[in-house]
Amino acid sequence: MKIWIELNEQKIEATRPFEGSDFVEAKTDCPHCKASAPIKVQGGESFHDHDTYTCAAFCVGCKGSLGKMKVQVDTIFGIEEDNRVLNGRWRVYG
Repeated sequence: MKIWIELNEQKIEATRPFEGSDFVEAKTDCPHCKASAPIKVQGGESFHDHDTYTCAAFCVGCKGSLGKMKVQVDTIFGIEEDNRVLNGRWRVYG
């Protein structure tokens, strides 16, 4: 999984600090509240293409907009098809 923030045409690396966290840590200072790097970032409602989720990114401290957060996931057939295969109805072939 790769996570980054796109802010003012810059690509800023971000990471999940621990499994199940509801935020990521971006390696940048917040342009709004001036918090020092790394800052905590959360996302809004997301949409996806073949293998990447995209959403609005916000600083956890001040709720200031940080552009877009993108999360590229590991997939075999793409997000939708992997979900259909893994969560679809059982099939038995004889």
